[in-house]
Amino acid sequence: MRRLVLAVLFSVPLALAVLVLYAQGRSLLAAEESRLAQGALASQRATLEGIRHDLAVALSDLVEREGARPYDDYQHLHVPADAVAREVALVKTSLAGEPREALVDLYFEWRDGALASPAIAPPSLGEGETAYARHVAERLADLRRIEPSLRARIAAPEKAPAVEEAVDRLIFESNTNVDRTMCNLKDAKGDELQHAWTEYQSRSGKVVGRPAPPERVIVRVYPMSYLREPPDETGWPRTLLAVRRVEVAGHAWPQGFAVKPLAMRERLEALIARAGPATAPEMRGSVPARSEPVVAVERHGAGLPLLPPLDGLALVHRGDPGRPRAALERSRTLLDGALALLVLVGTAGGAILGVAARSERRLARQRADFLAALTHELKAPLTGIRALTEVLGEGLVTEPTKQKEYYRSMLVECERLSRLVHNVLAASRLERGALPLAPESLDVAPLLHEAARTFAPRLETGGFAFELDLPESLPRVRVDREALVQVVTNLLDNAAKYGTGEERRVRLAASSEARSVTISVSDRGPGIPAWERERIFERFYRSPSAPREVGGAGLGLAIARVHARAHGGELTAGEGEGGGACFRLVLPREGP
Repeated sequence: MRRLVLAVLFSVPLALAVLVLYAQGRSLLAAEESRLAQGALASQRATLEGIRHDLAVALSDLVEREGARPYDDYQHLHVPADAVAREVALVKTSLAGEPREALVDLYFEWRDGALASPAIAPPSLGEGETAYARHVAERLADLRRIEPSLRARIAAPEKAPAVEEAVDRLIFESNTNVDRTMCNLKDAKGDELQHAWTEYQSRSGKVVGRPAPPERVIVRVYPMSYLREPPDETGWPRTLLAVRRVEVAGHAWPQGFAVKPLAMRERLEALIARAGPATAPEMRGSVPARSEPVVAVERHGAGLPLLPPLDGLALVHRGDPGRPRAALERSRTLLDGALALLVLVGTAGGAILGVAARSERRLARQRADFLAALTHELKAPLTGIRALTEVLGEGLVTEPTKQKEYYRSMLVECERLSRLVHNVLAASRLERGALPLAPESLDVAPLLHEAARTFAPRLETGGFAFELDLPESLPRVRVDREALVQVVTNLLDNAAKYGTGEERRVRLAASSEARSVTISVSDRGPGIPAWERERIFERFYRSPSAPREVGGAGLGLAIARVHARAHGGELTAGEGEGGGACFRLVLPREGP
């Protein structure tokens, strides 16, 4: 009784001190999480603004390049500005074929109340109709609905200054009526071409051989800008045009090009993908959605609005690129785990006071071993991760292959910490008697293959040969998916720690019987003595023969057996076929 009173008097101030330290730790974690969250939001904003700026620059550069084209390029045939000097009649313009710009669907101009495109050759040319020309004809027929918008665009006064150029009237008139020019020069060869061209110049007011100042007309080309139709149900414009106004000799008409909707979306998708591996895009409409999107394009989204002509759409960051809570999850788990462990130690101490001195000493030794093992388990991977991070951060390793090796080592250590945290949390739940399970009907073969792929790097790092004897499918069992993965992972981790010997080999196998499914993990290590094959499933128990340098908190096997029995199965330890240890997990098959 005296011991109990002294323990209570000592534990009360200690508990208060621990609670104060724990409260301070939680407060510091909350402040750090807030700081990381603000940094993550700033990073999100910078990512979205970069994507928006790149898209606006791409559309602006496209308009600037296309706006620099001569006005007479928007015909299939034209007379070049130096035709009189070179004595050449009609040639194809640079827009006579398919567009070279990936974002351009077709070029057009609206003259005399009709839409025309340089991609469509005059019938008198006899070239035949191409597939792209048929596509352009269909698109022009579809674009007739926007003629009121083009008419309004021409009627509105231009505010931007125009680029003026003096053009020979003969060239302008020849390009105004290309069919007449073709008739005058059709089938002409050699001297006939010269004679026909001379007559054509004479009829047009030119005197060949007696040069005179040519009569000029002024061509005014205004800057190009975007014109769009109302958006569809996804928020994207149904039709997006770039249009400019051309004025020559009292005539005015619009010219421009139509943007490919899918190509524009693919350009935005490429910009999003280029922003970083953490911003996998999700596009709406005709672009297929991808799993787990981080940056999405939404109509009237609560994110960063896109600039005209795509206003009405917004870039929305759906992910948590900084993941401040996840970044501090290990610290929070360690803090909570430390508090839970202290509570567990205090509870165990109260129970120890009620038993014999031998049990008290044994439990005290187990607590000391557990804390030492836990400290070792935490210190080793954290030290390794810190050392690798410093080497990579200081740029001491530049070879990509070596960098991948370092990153792989860091991943293995992180997975090791994760398993330790899971075991500590599971031990806490076991102590409270609350081990939540969500059993479901499963074929465990795919889960075993996945667990093997996940754990293989750890075994390869330790120099183990990893053998698999797993069928493609097994009879269905009713188990909790996460619990089964944790059991198999704990068994593989146990084999990696204690299966060292002359032959480093770990084997994962599975088979089915009439009423059960058996999963086994075996190694070629020193094995487990018969008298110890039950004690190793006790919590915090570590074999006296286990090397001290081998880490372990004495929780993995105990948690694995509890999970097995909770599913109506059993986990046992024995001797492997070639020596070493073999753990067998037996689960009942689903069904009556």
